Amino acid sequence: MEEETILKMVSEGVLKPEEAARLLSAMQQPVQPAPPPTPPKPEAPAKPAPAAAKAEEPKERAATMEVQMQRPDGTFYTVQVPTGLIPAVMKIAGVSIKESIKQNSAEAWDGFKQMVKRKTDEVAGNVKDRVTGNYRKAAEPIVEEETITTTFQPPRPRVDRTAEQQLILKMVQNGRLTAEDASRLLSQMD
Repeated sequence: MEEETILKMVSEGVLKPEEAARLLSAMQQPVQPAPPPTPPKPEAPAKPAPAAAKAEEPKERAATMEVQMQRPDGTFYTVQVPTGLIPAVMKIAGVSIKESIKQNSAEAWDGFKQMVKRKTDEVAGNVKDRVTGNYRKAAEPIVEEETITTTFQPPRPRVDRTAEQQLILKMVQNGRLTAEDASRLLSQMD
């Protein structure tokens, strides 16, 4: 029963496999009765320990804290950090966050400039076509002496916009755009 509980906790991520192995091995060892209490000995004056004895004593393990970090692909990993290094880790994380913000804002600004340039070029082309008289709506029929004819206007060449689409998708992945906003932007691009 306890083994199932431990395995369930491992599958849910509550316990690490190493911790679960220690628990399972501790459960399999027989319980030994506690030794009878020994009477207290009179205290002798403390003698300084020789240097060799100090070297043999196991060093106390420094207290650590688990810190979750996010990889660029969005997955997480855990790092054990000694508590004395937490301020340094926080400074490093702060610098990393500032650099990430600078990079993401530069990408967003570049994407915005590309979209504005494309739209400006499109509007300039439409104005030029209207001024020169080359502009006609595709659905506008031309009526000549009771004969109905329509003009064929070849479709404009499709512009490759995969770079802008990828930029919008990256912005959604990084959380800078919602899915609804991205959908509106992509539909406006078409």
